[in-house]
Amino acid sequence: MIIFISVLNTIVTEKEAKLKDSLVMMGLKVEVYWLSCFISNAWLMIICSLITCLGGLAFGFFAFKNSNFFVLFITFLLFGLAMIAFGFFITTFCRRSQVAVLVGYFLFITGLLFESSVLSDDFVGYIWRDDGKNKVIRLVLIDDKFLPAPIQSWYLLLMNIAFYAILTWYFDKVIPDEYGVEVDSDEDEDVANERNLAFNPEHDAALQSNCLALLGQNGAGKSTTINIISCAARATSGDALLYGCSVKDEIGKIRTMMGVCPQHDILFNDLTAREHIELYAGIKNIPAEEIQKLVDERLASVRLAKVADKLAGEFSGGMKRRLSTIIATIGDPKILFLDEPTTGLDPVNRRHVWSFIENFKRGRVIILTTHSMEEADVLGDRICVMAHGSLRALGNSIRLKRKFGSGYRVSLVTRVEDSARLKRLMEKRIPEAILEDDSAGSLLYELPNSALPKLPTLINWFEENEEKSYVEPTRNCLKLGELVKSL
Repeated sequence: MIIFISVLNTIVTEKEAKLKDSLVMMGLKVEVYWLSCFISNAWLMIICSLITCLGGLAFGFFAFKNSNFFVLFITFLLFGLAMIAFGFFITTFCRRSQVAVLVGYFLFITGLLFESSVLSDDFVGYIWRDDGKNKVIRLVLIDDKFLPAPIQSWYLLLMNIAFYAILTWYFDKVIPDEYGVEVDSDEDEDVANERNLAFNPEHDAALQSNCLALLGQNGAGKSTTINIISCAARATSGDALLYGCSVKDEIGKIRTMMGVCPQHDILFNDLTAREHIELYAGIKNIPAEEIQKLVDERLASVRLAKVADKLAGEFSGGMKRRLSTIIATIGDPKILFLDEPTTGLDPVNRRHVWSFIENFKRGRVIILTTHSMEEADVLGDRICVMAHGSLRALGNSIRLKRKFGSGYRVSLVTRVEDSARLKRLMEKRIPEAILEDDSAGSLLYELPNSALPKLPTLINWFEENEEKSYVEPTRNCLKLGELVKSL
């Protein structure tokens, strides 16, 4: 009973946390996943059956003392394995661990009550065993006259194991998660042109060594798009081709050449960072002699080398995000999907992850999602702006800034007591500048395009007068919220 409930809780928890999906997307076959679960629980059932038989002998129970030890052990073992297979079958219908556990308890208690009330009570048993009953019913109820040989129970348990294993495999295939998005037909000119090229059979979409950034607010459809293209979810209609392979019909081939960093960290809390990389390296068939070098290089690239042997469950959110990012790159995939890879990272570590992604994209295609225009600007060779489930703008950084940008932003940092003097200076030098933020001596100005000719003069003035202030003109100002709203 304990192992049965544990099976339900463990497998559905892994499904709920997307751990199983992560392993499958990295190339692990579903059959291998179920086999590993069965073997790991079978060892527990062997130990449990052995303890049960030894305990029965130790306490001098009649059935254990007067029966063959080997026969009892095999009977308990086969019964436990049948319960495990039945538990696997139940998990295919449950998406929440609490629901799976409640279903398990309900089935167990119902069966126990039925057995105790129908087969154990003398009065009820006499009614059910009445000679007037049909012979088939009496046979099913194991009437004394039709009592089968004990070994037939083994055959029935083996049939149960095979039967529920087949049902588990089948329903695991036919009960996927479904997602859908609403598409708006109002397209930007660049998006329409790109769509026409996509349907042109003579057009060669050469994206090697390129990074495509999907930019948009929460709910724009970025993660759904990634899930569909990476075969984690089914599209309601249509298809996509990755290196000539369909995401509808050739999922197995696609998963052998892709890596995925999902939006939410999919990590095993009881494994270290090193063990995570070793696990996925094994799934990707990386030679054993190369794994240690891979572990050291990947962890060092995102500043996790010092915590290589620390459990992932003890990591901060940023550390988990960095680990998820490098896991996606194991096996040098041709296509890499990164769903908000730098969410929750501080500026220093974000820069390290950016450098790693920039270096890793050579020779492969990267598709990433982000909320940050700065991140899309740094990493994206092309940027797609998404809103309400559809593409609203498409192009490289320069084109989007020229088309939708509103100018430059200038950040000035000074002492709090000098803040008022610096504001007067800006009003004098660039009257068109708009003060967006003023906090603790940090001033953020937005300069419209009409004021850009005055920016070099302002910077030269600071340099010539050696002011104890710091000026940082950022790239062309493009506000994500305003851009999506305008689109």
